[in-house]
Amino acid sequence: MARTKFRRVSTVANGLAPIIRLWMLRMLVPLGGHRSLSLAWDKEDVPRALGLDHWVDGEAEPPKPKAAFAELARLHQQAEIQSARLRTPPQLQRNVARLGDLVGLSRTETSVLEFAVLLHDDSVLAKTSDLLGELSSNGTVEVLATVLALPGQDVRGALAPSGKLSRSGLVANGAYTESSLKNRLGLLSHAFPQQMLGEATDIMELMQGTVSVAPPPQLALDDFLHVTDLLKTLRPYLKQTLNAGRHGVNVFVHGPPGTGKSELARVLAKDIGSE
Repeated sequence: MARTKFRRVSTVANGLAPIIRLWMLRMLVPLGGHRSLSLAWDKEDVPRALGLDHWVDGEAEPPKPKAAFAELARLHQQAEIQSARLRTPPQLQRNVARLGDLVGLSRTETSVLEFAVLLHDDSVLAKTSDLLGELSSNGTVEVLATVLALPGQDVRGALAPSGKLSRSGLVANGAYTESSLKNRLGLLSHAFPQQMLGEATDIMELMQGTVSVAPPPQLALDDFLHVTDLLKTLRPYLKQTLNAGRHGVNVFVHGPPGTGKSELARVLAKDIGSE
């Protein structure tokens, strides 16, 4: 498959994107990330991104904790007033909608996927999330529920191993112990955020580097006469599934290497008119 050059759509216009600013302030104020901010000298771009340059300017005296929190709380309150109108980048919404239609994502799963993409793409948002420390599974649910303003039960279902995000590999919990939020929300590949924020023409471009189109089959159904009885059941089952547009249907093909498993899959795909 030919490599596609993505024209990346910036998440920031005239400074920090409003939705990312809101998420950062929710991490810092309701979730208490501000307590670690004064101790993290490598995170000085966090207050700068929020317009708090006077906190880290060399000639200025750092604000005292109470005054600093009051200033953050004021910024947070202002951001919440606008929150109902804030959206993620349009191109990201379109690309996530494409994958959502393919996989059957819920509104909560869509929101989590959009957040995960921006978390991996925006270094300031990631640094802000690091201020929350190492998170457990329950902690991850609490953070996402607060940051995205979603019911905790819905977020827990979206992150469950049996959920569509995990089963599809779009967002997988990459940590089995306490870890940072970014590690908790692992994505398909390092290139996936860039692809999701770029202008792709089809699903295969979004999945580039992870999923590729299989070559056409070199054999035909007549070459698999030894499994004719199985194919009498399997072929109509797959056709009915495809016509009905059902999701999550799997067929397990097993056997020693070189016996034709992959080729049979290609032959069946051609037979039912699918990729």
